Amino acid sequence: MAHPIEDSGTVTAGILTVDSAEDVVRHGFAVAQDHGVALHVLLMEQAANVLPTGELTDLIERWAEKYPQVPVTVSVRAGIDAAIVLAAASRRCGLLVLAAPHGARETGVFRAVRRRARCPLSVAKADPGGGGAAGEPGGRAGRQAPDRRGRRTATSSEVHPGRSPVS
Repeated sequence: MAHPIEDSGTVTAGILTVDSAEDVVRHGFAVAQDHGVALHVLLMEQAANVLPTGELTDLIERWAEKYPQVPVTVSVRAGIDAAIVLAAASRRCGLLVLAAPHGARETGVFRAVRRRARCPLSVAKADPGGGGAAGEPGGRAGRQAPDRRGRRTATSSEVHPGRSPVS
């Protein structure tokens, strides 16, 4: 299923933790290529403090080689709550990609972003094959689950219904 991308066009891949970085970057590149748009990788302070700069650079370069048509930029946000940063980023992008949350802190950030997002939100599922350089890039089929308000959160192949796609 194709991802609708809002009018601003870019895909923002928000990395909250080191464990989810591979999945989020992989999915972000795949969706950006599918729509012929740029990818912006947004690294939150928590992940930036743990993930060495060289490791992040290697990760992005590895996926950029698989998706040479996708322009990519990277930024790190420190000192500001991740939910605020990601909600603000959703105002400037066409699709926000986050990892499925694990643990109370990630779940809290994810729910706050889901409530405040101004663009479709796509959830990058963990690659069962382990991802990495040997993993095949691209999203996999997923399913939607309603939140408390009855809205649906997208999985790696779906986005919020009712959003206008870009032609």
